[in-house]
Amino acid sequence: MSKSKLEYLWLDGYKPVANLRGKTKIIENFEKYKKYFLGDFLRKRADLYTNYLSVNDAKYLKWALHSLLHWKQENASKNIVHI
Repeated sequence: MSKSKLEYLWLDGYKPVANLRGKTKIIENFEKYKKYFLGDFLRKRADLYTNYLSVNDAKYLKWALHSLLHWKQENASKNIVHI
C-alpha cells in the first residue's frame, strides 16, 4: 500500500500582500477515500487526484513543488482567469 502526501494550498487574502498557507496530510491509500467524493464534480476531482498521485518520481515532485512555491511572475497575463 502506497502512502500519498496531500497538500492543500491557499492565499489568505491578507492585505497588502497575501500569504501562501497550506495544510498537509499523509494518507496510506487514496482509493479508500474516493468513496466519500459525492457528485460528478467531486468524482472528477478524485480522478484528477488519482492521476496526480500516480506520478511519484522524486525529482519531478521536488521540481513541481519548488516551482509552485517560488513562482516569480511579476505581471499577470490578461488572458488568464485566476481562481
